[in-house]
Amino acid sequence: MWAVVAAFLTDNAEVLGGGAALLSSIEILFSPFRALARRFRKPEQVVIANPEAFLPKSAAAAHGIQMDVETFTALQSKLRDDARAELALSNGAERQLLEDKIATLNARLANPDEALAQQHAIILDLEAKLARRGNELGGDEVATAKAMLEAGDFTAARALFETLAARTAPDVQAHADASFALGQIAEAEVRWGDAADHFTKAARLKPTFETLAQSGNYLARAGRYAEAVVQEEQVVTLARKEFGPDDPNTATALNNLATSYRSAGDFERAEPLYREALEIGSTTIGPAHPDYATRLNNLASLLFATGQWDKAEPLFREALEIDRNTIGADHPDYAIHMNNLAGLLQTKGEWAEAELLYRKALKINRNTVGAAHPDYAGVLNNLAGLLQATERLDDAEPLYREAVIVLRKALGDKHPDTQMAARNFLDLLHNTNGDPAEIADLTALLSA
Repeated sequence: MWAVVAAFLTDNAEVLGGGAALLSSIEILFSPFRALARRFRKPEQVVIANPEAFLPKSAAAAHGIQMDVETFTALQSKLRDDARAELALSNGAERQLLEDKIATLNARLANPDEALAQQHAIILDLEAKLARRGNELGGDEVATAKAMLEAGDFTAARALFETLAARTAPDVQAHADASFALGQIAEAEVRWGDAADHFTKAARLKPTFETLAQSGNYLARAGRYAEAVVQEEQVVTLARKEFGPDDPNTATALNNLATSYRSAGDFERAEPLYREALEIGSTTIGPAHPDYATRLNNLASLLFATGQWDKAEPLFREALEIDRNTIGADHPDYAIHMNNLAGLLQTKGEWAEAELLYRKALKINRNTVGAAHPDYAGVLNNLAGLLQATERLDDAEPLYREAVIVLRKALGDKHPDTQMAARNFLDLLHNTNGDPAEIADLTALLSA
């Protein structure tokens, strides 16, 4: 069984932004015969050269930043609504990026205070960069851009940094700074592909810990794993050199590199890096921190995928306990981790507890990401698979049907998740002499 799981994870794992929740995990979706693999969630790694940029509200106000939590929440909600509208008209890889964008915005909205602090940090850093180049850009333009930034509007700043990037091409340092600033703006606006391109250009021109870390992070988010690994290997080397072997920055670098290895199916190289990141975390952030739970869940998922079930289960349970005491038991990431444990229990034949966890995860997803989200559909698929395995076929059928409908609408017919859920449902219909028209429709979907 573990070889099948490992192969499927290798074939289907992709990166998704974790947003303000700062969690990374893999959601493993199981049916009795076929797994429907969801994406890794990596931390939204905001690397700011000046740590003092993370200011409390009073300090942010003193710097002129007018964007409060209410304004920030309204802006993020509009971005999410716009992305949802685009999603309805998109397909293929574009749909996946939009889904990831919506998930990140949901995470920001779930914890707006922390997300706003990160946004403030980016704004202050961009303002400092604009101030340094004020003579080249014109005082009025810079003043307008800064005022718009302080209200949460990045439009004018983006135009100025695009101008700077074009003007400073011969000046490597200045061109790298302008490219990095454009990456920060794309990050704030949740445009992962653009952020990856800008940060990668900055890293090529000026390969520092900061530029390489952001490049690797957003290349992974954009699904460009091979490129991400190249950058993140350099980040680990620099972290060990600049911060030392026992620093939280080094642990983050190790965790991100491990996740990229794992996305590429290289479990052997990923496992020791996850363990090292955990060991550092136990003595720095501590074993009661949600980031520590993230790393526990990552390592547990890898152990599960390689057949080490007895080692994986206590780690899954410990991660859930930490989540319960930190992010809470009504958070979508808690549902992901609950689903992961359920997948392990289902594989072990511990049906009752697995079913309970799936149903709890469904309820959380319904109340948070909503019943039209692929994560919700994935748990539907899992629960249907468990019901099928325990010979409750009449109960499984409507769940498979709903999962396929949601996934077709959210991800498109050709997405691997849609195809996998459709195969599961078709298998059930063949075994129950289901509706011939529905069998024909699913067969056509799978052969498209």
